[in-house]
Amino acid sequence: MIPREQAKPQDRIKAFLKEVRSEPRGPQLFLTRTAPEFLIELFKLEVPEVGRGSFRSWARRAIRACAPRSR
Repeated sequence: MIPREQAKPQDRIKAFLKEVRSEPRGPQLFLTRTAPEFLIELFKLEVPEVGRGSFRSWARRAIRACAPRSR
């Protein structure tokens, strides 16, 4: 979850299932909304051009431009 974000048991949220642990009180599901895999799939759902692959080369250039440079 995102810091300071609150969700109630009946809330519907989109998230990436990171881990499932078997605990004495039942299975515990651990979700993330900041994982790169989740963000990629979210963009595919929300932006039709990304889902079709129209922005694939643009995204690579943008990621390279934002990546920290090692010296």
